[in-house]
Amino acid sequence: MFSKSLEGPSIKLELYDNNSHRLNLIKIAQSAELWTYQIPTNTNVSSFVNNYIESLNTGHLNHDPLAYIIIDSQSQQLLGSSRYYEISKTDKKCCIGFTWYIPERWGSGINVEVKNLMLSQIFDTFGWNRVGFHVDSRNKRSLAAMAKIGATKEGILKQHKIVQGDFVRDTVQFAITKDDWPTIKSSFLTFLG
Repeated sequence: MFSKSLEGPSIKLELYDNNSHRLNLIKIAQSAELWTYQIPTNTNVSSFVNNYIESLNTGHLNHDPLAYIIIDSQSQQLLGSSRYYEISKTDKKCCIGFTWYIPERWGSGINVEVKNLMLSQIFDTFGWNRVGFHVDSRNKRSLAAMAKIGATKEGILKQHKIVQGDFVRDTVQFAITKDDWPTIKSSFLTFLG
């Protein structure tokens, strides 16, 4: 059902494949600043990344979450990853998250292109109703990214998740619905030129 690849003007997304992507993904994911709100204080980055990769494999075996690897179309360099999760074909909804990019691409506009591809698949191809986003309330960069793409803030889920070993985080919940999508898609297309 989900496309094996999605292609935009400057990037392509490929469904995670352990044989094709594992080693390069491990290599680009070694920056501690990528995992500020996830990595436990007593865990080194290498161990954390290996566990992260194993969770990708498990998710794909269970078909949820499903991760896409973000690739620069010209250079073929891996740039990061984003996932669909809490996928419900019955309710025609899912969430998008676990999104990260190599630090050199922060602020480059890549997030708009990635979200455009992923949201287009959900709304234009599948005709689904809703995409949710869950953001750690401490993560200012991700909160700003949600505002930039036009997602609606629905509220704060207090003490929603335990992260970093034992930190109980609040989660800010956002959503984009099929009714929101035409306006958001138009702004994405304008941004992408």
